[in-house]
Amino acid sequence: MALVLHAEEPAVSLADLLRQAKERNPEVQAAFQKWKVVDAEAGAAAVWPNPTLSYSDQKEPAGQAGVDPLTRKSYGVSQDVPFPGKLSNDSRMKRHEALIAEAAYRDTTLKIAGATKIIVYKLGNLERLIVLAEQNEASLQKTLGITQARLAANRGMASDVFMAQMELRRMENMVFEKKQERRSAEIELDVLLDEPMEKTWPGPFEVPVLSDLPLDLPELLALAETNNPQIQSAHHEINHSRSMLARSRLEYAPDFGFSYQYQTAGGGARGTGPAGRQLGLSLSVPLWVERPLLMTAGAAAHIKEAEAEAESMKNMVRKMVAMEQTEVVTHLTLARKIENEILPVAEAGLNSAREQYTSGRGDFMRFLEANRAWINAHVEQEEQIFHTVEHGSELERWVGTDLTAVPGEKNHAK
Repeated sequence: MALVLHAEEPAVSLADLLRQAKERNPEVQAAFQKWKVVDAEAGAAAVWPNPTLSYSDQKEPAGQAGVDPLTRKSYGVSQDVPFPGKLSNDSRMKRHEALIAEAAYRDTTLKIAGATKIIVYKLGNLERLIVLAEQNEASLQKTLGITQARLAANRGMASDVFMAQMELRRMENMVFEKKQERRSAEIELDVLLDEPMEKTWPGPFEVPVLSDLPLDLPELLALAETNNPQIQSAHHEINHSRSMLARSRLEYAPDFGFSYQYQTAGGGARGTGPAGRQLGLSLSVPLWVERPLLMTAGAAAHIKEAEAEAESMKNMVRKMVAMEQTEVVTHLTLARKIENEILPVAEAGLNSAREQYTSGRGDFMRFLEANRAWINAHVEQEEQIFHTVEHGSELERWVGTDLTAVPGEKNHAK
């Protein structure tokens, strides 16, 4: 059975706010651009080095006065060619770096989306508390009038008037405090959506629908292993380190160089000679083997480091999923108990105490205690509702997907 809170149609939908956060939040945009930068570098890493073009115009002295020097012009091109496999491994390493950057972008998007959800639900939570406090403030204002009228008619005590005044001031303070909290939440939402700091959000906001989680803990853990961006990033880092090892081993292999030169000979003291051509092949031999040896050893150690970090990340994600799932179940259960068991009793007690005091058969302190119990029950219920959606949003971040779409996906898979 789901606990559903009813409210008027929201002024701004949560989906629109989440879309705006993804499109405008600077942190999300920075992560997106970083991913695109590394992705572009991956393609560039597989391209050969630029060829070298050369041109020279020489004048060789004849050694005799009055004799023109011999002129020569030469045109050349040379190309360095890395050993086969070096560039492809460089590109493969960059591809894995791009996948790591993409996972970081997804993680940032999930983080900002979760923060936006929490702030929106917090605003709704504060809206309901403000309405509740204002209603209770109006009720206490009427109660204060009753106590003053009784005191004037010598049927009441001055202490009842003072207690009613104190309770009314406390409720006024509560209204002011919740309104200030709401303004702070609006500022945080402005920052998340990259809006001007002075922008206000009149509401109403969407009210959460609290229902049972669609998956049990083993299913949530399995979903997190395939969807959590941090686990995916750790696996990409392992593949990156393996490509690094393959690239380091190729440091033992030589690189090549090809060159072609065409030379002309102009007129001079010794006449005009034929044009000449020259083909060249060079070989860059890794004579100092200490460099590739150390690079290979470092890459091999990096694989073990990445594997250990991946296992550590997996354990941390599993722990967080289990903890957030426990928190969701805890607060959801408490919210339902307050809704079904505590609020009806608190409201009945308040109505009874009010009726007895109004009819002159009850004690004013008993009425105040019943009123405080009723207010505290509503405040506690709102806190449990907020903590449920708060930990639900955190759970979605650690799982790596929106859990509201999971039941449909499961049915489609079946």
